[in-house]
This record gives sequence, C-alpha cells and structure tokens, in this order.
Amino acid sequence: MNGKANLLPLRPVINALAKHPVLSAIVTFFILRIAGSPLILPTTCRDGSHSSSIGRQGACSWHGGIGTNWSALLVTIVSAAAAFALWSFLENKNEQKRKHDREMAKIRQAEMEKAIKEDADQKGVACPKCGFPLRTRIARRGRYKGKEFWGCSRYPSCDGMKPFADVKQVEP
Repeated sequence: MNGKANLLPLRPVINALAKHPVLSAIVTFFILRIAGSPLILPTTCRDGSHSSSIGRQGACSWHGGIGTNWSALLVTIVSAAAAFALWSFLENKNEQKRKHDREMAKIRQAEMEKAIKEDADQKGVACPKCGFPLRTRIARRGRYKGKEFWGCSRYPSCDGMKPFADVKQVEP
C-alpha cells in the first residue's frame, strides 16, 4: 500500500484545516504545548535545590532565585515552530488552489469566447473588430437616428458595427 492511500481518511480534515490556517496553527500550538508538558522538568532554584514554595513570592530567595526551566522553553519553541510550519503549509496549499482556480477560469473564458466567435462567424454576424456576435440596434442620435444597424454585443468594450443591409442572416 502506498503512502497516498494511508492519507485518504485525513483528506477531509486537511481540507477543513486549510480553510482556517491561522486557527489551525493556534490549535496545533496548544495541543503540542499540552502534549509536551510531561517533558517539562520541575522548576528548581538557581543553585539546583528543590523548594516547595516555588511560584510564591520570595521563593528560592535563599538560593539565588528561581532557575530558568529550559525544558519548558524548548517545548514552547518546538510547539510554535510546528504551528508556524502548519500555517505556512496551509497558506501555500490555499494559494496553489487559488492559482489553479484562476487558471481554469481563464481557460474556460477563452473556450467560451472561441465558441461564441465561431458561432457568430458561421451565422455571418461577426463583429469586424473583435469577432463576437453583432446585435441589431437602433441609432438614438445623429443623422441615422431611428435606423437599425448591427452593433457589437460587447459594446461599450468594442464599438464595432456594420450597416444593417451588409449582414446576411443565416438561420441555425
């Protein structure tokens, strides 16, 4: 059995986590911090002696103060690093998905435009500037006011037009 087959049950969980990378990183930090708590050694005085009053005001004052608990710091740093790594992974996964979606949208748009242009060209009502279909329109002003003409369906992006008599209509 390959490694991908082992991850199949986790796929819905990973996809759910990918939607909220910051929250996932925070939860990961706390889970690892709690899971790592048994690795944290008990706090001692600076000179190494154990005191039952550690944590209260004045604790270890006879022994040079409270010592640094390096194991707690190490567990916290490892937890934070793992949380950051997870956040980074999920952000990268989201960015790849957004990039893929943008590329697919461009491909679909190009295919749709190509089909529209081919259809318009076959019917003989293609815009002379962009190739998209022409529509019948009525001039609202100017010397041709009230007369019909063929105008581009993409107007105002494209202002291609033909006189009404120039277009042969082909029935589908």
